Amino acid sequence: MNVLLIEDNCAKATEIVNAVQAAGHTCNWITGMVQVGEQATAILPSGNTGTIQLREYEVALVDGCLVGELYGWDIVPSLVRCGVICIGISGGGDFNPDLRRAGARLACPKERVIANLGQLLGEAATLRSASSV
Repeated sequence: MNVLLIEDNCAKATEIVNAVQAAGHTCNWITGMVQVGEQATAILPSGNTGTIQLREYEVALVDGCLVGELYGWDIVPSLVRCGVICIGISGGGDFNPDLRRAGARLACPKERVIANLGQLLGEAATLRSASSV
């Protein structure tokens, strides 16, 4: 699967990217967005911005608090409209209810993402398959 990670914490993002790739998936990491839509302007880990196509991703792991002015729950609706299954990954799970209300189908406290990664991506794949039928 092609996974988009939207996470502001460099150490946690590195751990998650490595785990996703070790599980055989591709993973691109951004720290936030300045413009949402099918073609979005992302804030890259370097602090620069770049354009990404949201439809290229099958799953997005989305934190609540991000770099820039937009929160995770501001970004989730655009991802959902592009057919991306969103998983809320707020620290301690504090903002996961907000991410779920915005359209995230799954949620997990950030601290448990790596331990539950296989299950989360499996459930996301099932949801994606069911939505394309």
